[in-house]
Amino acid sequence: MLNMKENIILHNNFHKGDLFYSRIIVNILSKYFNITYYHNQGALLFDDLPYVNEILGIPGYDHSSTFLEQNIVNTWIGQKDMHYVNNQIIPGCSFDNHFNLAKDICDYYKILLNENIKNYLPIILYENLKEYDNIVNELIKLKNQYKKLILISNGDVLSGQSQNFDFSKIVTDLATNNRNCLFLVTKKINTDITNIIDVSENITKLSSDMLQISLVSNYCDIIVGRASGPFCFTHTKNNFNDPNKTFISFTNIQSEGIFYFNGKNKNIWSNNYEYNNIIKTIQDEINLKLLNI
Repeated sequence: MLNMKENIILHNNFHKGDLFYSRIIVNILSKYFNITYYHNQGALLFDDLPYVNEILGIPGYDHSSTFLEQNIVNTWIGQKDMHYVNNQIIPGCSFDNHFNLAKDICDYYKILLNENIKNYLPIILYENLKEYDNIVNELIKLKNQYKKLILISNGDVLSGQSQNFDFSKIVTDLATNNRNCLFLVTKKINTDITNIIDVSENITKLSSDMLQISLVSNYCDIIVGRASGPFCFTHTKNNFNDPNKTFISFTNIQSEGIFYFNGKNKNIWSNNYEYNNIIKTIQDEINLKLLNI
């Protein structure tokens, strides 16, 4: 085991969700290393973590293997010809497979892990976020105005894990039929329906707000998504430990939508992208929530 902190470079050339899930690795290694993290996403995605030196723009590192040099580590789950993604038991970008990558990195550095792997679920240090107080105060007001809050990550998916259907009619129809609920969308919908609001415009007041969207999710009763970046950022230890939280995911395979199967939260998944199925799946859960079932 290392007796003093060395410097380590982490890098990931892929999407926001990939970077978020790599927090499993970051939070383990931060106890042993001073971390510099390179990525190309153009926004600070580790801004809450004072122990991460985040650099936007990435050197030409190889993403096919884990270690370029001893202390230059690739955190992308798709490395080694999709070795981790192609797990025969639970395929895809699931927590188990991200943890398997983290475990192999820890084995390399002789870092011992706790047997209870749920301790390594992704976390965000929310109180370090920009606009934290303003966001929390606004969410408390909204929770007092509406029976239930439903967060919908309605932006496109970039990695082929789901179909990029248009959420607009689904959201507007749900909002019309549930005036006592507030629908918060991560991509603006052109509508004058008052119980639909854009998260960035109306709550976070920030253009780059993945971390703040995660904070918003803490106050929502239902979180709907399909493996896009904002949906990934809601997959936190906080939410998985909440028995009153429901995740509804629409993805091609179950483990791409249900990131973690063993939480206290409720999971609903479907790969049926027909309008009638999507709206019924969400409406049924809203009905249960309103009945407090």
